[in-house]
Amino acid sequence: MKKLMLFIAIIIASGTISTYANGEKVHLKLVFEAVDAQGNRDTAEFAIRDRATNGLDPELGEVNLYGVPPQGDLDIRLVQRKAINEKKAWLSAGYPFATISFADNMDLKKDYRSNVDLLWNEDSRKFAVKVFAKYYPISVNILSISNHNSIDDIRNNSEIAIITFDETITDRVFNSVVDINDSNSCGYRYLTNKIDTTITYMNNDTIYNFKAQPDLIEFANTGRGFTFLDSASRNYILGGKYIPAGSGGDVKEVNNSIKLYPNPSNGFVIISEGNAGDTFEVVNSAGDKISNFAVEVFPYSYDVSALPAGVYYIINTTSGNGFGKFVKE
Repeated sequence: MKKLMLFIAIIIASGTISTYANGEKVHLKLVFEAVDAQGNRDTAEFAIRDRATNGLDPELGEVNLYGVPPQGDLDIRLVQRKAINEKKAWLSAGYPFATISFADNMDLKKDYRSNVDLLWNEDSRKFAVKVFAKYYPISVNILSISNHNSIDDIRNNSEIAIITFDETITDRVFNSVVDINDSNSCGYRYLTNKIDTTITYMNNDTIYNFKAQPDLIEFANTGRGFTFLDSASRNYILGGKYIPAGSGGDVKEVNNSIKLYPNPSNGFVIISEGNAGDTFEVVNSAGDKISNFAVEVFPYSYDVSALPAGVYYIINTTSGNGFGKFVKE
């Protein structure tokens, strides 16, 4: 059985789930569907909901299938993996993903997360999908994005971002892969303000649907659907996360670890400290990469004079989790 790994961070959608209590808030729910060359289909769902924790919740219907062989010719699961070691995350990338690791190893058909601190708690908004497949090629769709009884939780300009990872790469800072010439590579962005909201009712629930039809994951809005072509793509993972509007592009100012000054600035921004050889990436508030550079001596002056006015983030791509925010006047 050939296996296919998918990682997708984001978040959430909604549909009909018997384990949802009437009137319960399901803040976000995302349903993924894998389709193989024989027409076999399988789904997995991820939700942020009341009563859930970020661990295993058997009372809500979560079952840990880690170590259980694939069921049938096509089996899609939400998976969680521990960090490789104390210094190396399971998956790592630049903005907006940083690092992705979990407390335990789990395989789930339904993965429910806590709604506590939804805006800032990244642990509740990252997940991975693993597909075990026999018949290639494999396509992956987003079937639905919705929520129950909590329309305000999906705001205009909230975003679903997805990129490709190669899980076998462990000898460099990033194992993310974004290559427009590779059919097994993906760079996908989905803004909720592009979705026409419809409303349905079920029992005592008001269900807000943000997708009228399945959406084939594609590369950078090119119309080229993402496809696992053959068994050689089994090392690839789709990684993503949900970025709520108002979260500052998902950079948590409360945990800034890079001290920048002067701020605001129209000339230079000083990175006050770091380790020789640290690499940095600069992105704007939309998540677009502006530049990258390495620093040997601190303090370090970064020239911002040519940047348009706005909000920017400097991310330490060596550590994977250090960042700071500055404003260009």
